[in-house]
Amino acid sequence: MLWSVLVAAVLAGETVPVTCEAVFIGPAADCGLAGEWVTSGTAATEAAARKRALARLTQATELASEANVARTAGTMAAAIAEQERILCPGEVAERARISCFPSIELTMQQTCFADFPVEECPSPAVIILEGVGFKIMEKSRQQVCRQADQLLKTTTLSVAEQLSCRARCLAESRVRCR
Repeated sequence: MLWSVLVAAVLAGETVPVTCEAVFIGPAADCGLAGEWVTSGTAATEAAARKRALARLTQATELASEANVARTAGTMAAAIAEQERILCPGEVAERARISCFPSIELTMQQTCFADFPVEECPSPAVIILEGVGFKIMEKSRQQVCRQADQLLKTTTLSVAEQLSCRARCLAESRVRCR
């Protein structure tokens, strides 16, 4: 059913909202961040969704690199961490793989729920917003991380742990809409 609605919308020349996921798998030559880093972006056009997903991925990996610099301060590894902090964003942008998919249901009025359920980090209350799906999805994602940032200011976590939590929020916050 949704497929036929999507095809009809495209044939009618209507813009269909798009969700993109940007993925970086490290470590890489100039970026020692290990593991799979995945972020998403949603927008009215594929170009805008790609830009948001890649910007969020770059920001998350920059914060993680800054956390490594803070974690290694005063050690022999500090110089390497600092070099990676400088080079990692370019490496991530170059090596990221972005996948996009149209989503006709994001043109409809929806209720979105956003949370950040990571045990090591302070978690804000679930964000609940209503509106046009693709707009509310982005807004929910931004609000949950903004609230997590506010909570981090009141914790006793180290600077490295706070930076790590901020990076994780960008990559691991969840948004579900219905």
